[in-house]
Amino acid sequence: MLLPALSLAAGWFIVLGNIALAPPLLAFVAADLRMSGTEQGAFLVALPLTSFLGNVLFGPFVDRIGRSRSLTLGAAGAMLSLLGFLLVDDATTAIALRGVTGLLMPLVGISVLPCVTEYFPAGRRLALTGYVMASGSLAQMVMAPLAITLASHASWRWGFGVLAAVAGLAAAGALVSMPNRPRDARPASVRHHLRSLLPPKEREVRFSVIAFYLFVLGLFSVTALYPTWLLANLATTGDDGGEAAGVLFLVAGVAAVAASSSLGAIPRRWQRHVLVASLLLPSAVALALPAVPGHYGAQVALYTALVGLQSVASPVLRARINQLADEDDLSTVNASLNAGYQLAAATATAVAAVLYGLAPSFWLNSAVAAAGFLAAATAVLHLLRRPTTS
Repeated sequence: MLLPALSLAAGWFIVLGNIALAPPLLAFVAADLRMSGTEQGAFLVALPLTSFLGNVLFGPFVDRIGRSRSLTLGAAGAMLSLLGFLLVDDATTAIALRGVTGLLMPLVGISVLPCVTEYFPAGRRLALTGYVMASGSLAQMVMAPLAITLASHASWRWGFGVLAAVAGLAAAGALVSMPNRPRDARPASVRHHLRSLLPPKEREVRFSVIAFYLFVLGLFSVTALYPTWLLANLATTGDDGGEAAGVLFLVAGVAAVAASSSLGAIPRRWQRHVLVASLLLPSAVALALPAVPGHYGAQVALYTALVGLQSVASPVLRARINQLADEDDLSTVNASLNAGYQLAAATATAVAAVLYGLAPSFWLNSAVAAAGFLAAATAVLHLLRRPTTS
């Protein structure tokens, strides 16, 4: 079962790697392709906008065509669109390629975690979910520095080439190792095309999905402006703030990969307790961040703890949602999670900017984040007090 696991990890890597790739390469791409300010903005937003559209459109259909086939088609298409950057010579084509890549990414992102449920035995699913999501943390940690290094010493195009190679591995691995299992078509619904934006029908799944949204709102309320706040505080010490911040985020990234990868060691009887703790404890960590603004060591420890807890909460909660969801609706539910993640992250980032403007001390951001984490934990606790079908 190693090849299917590696294929799913490669799929999740390109989903998160595509998000992390464009911002650090923007200056190189803009200079080479002579982009205007408007074109630079379009280059950045093309992928998330079309990705959201893809989640809404494709979610209800992935279960019908088969998750393995969806993963293969999405990864193969992404490989071709990413290879297009090796030849692109104008801004319009580059923006269009980012849009096409974004539209294809949901075919991968919607399929990966449901494939864990479909192709692996129940006792291994949480561990596999952790490993797969750890690959996303790894992508976020390595793609920016790798892309900048390649751009500085060779060409910015090779960053896209690296992702294209990983996409090819994901497509080939899924094609070879995971036989496709399409689901029977269901009667069409008047709101069929919007199902990915609607709360799941099952009560346990609905509350768990809402908890996921609340957690994402809390997370981005504190993390979106944290680098800005951190650099502002580091500047007052007279040290190299950029280098210190880089070390902090590197340590946190390593912790995220380690935390996700260790989920298989959690005994089954402790999984619910771990879920509640990983949703609840970030509230205390978020409130502690602005309490020690001038203590670099404390900031490293606190932010690493926050990222580590997030790297436990997300896969455990998503694994629980996939366990509770109807087998024929797994991909639709995952499309809802992905689309909701994008909406919640965008909303929280916008709110975080306003909060930081009102209180540069960062207390408002931390308080709103803590409220989101507490609300997520409360929603899950409300479910756990009642008997479930799991």
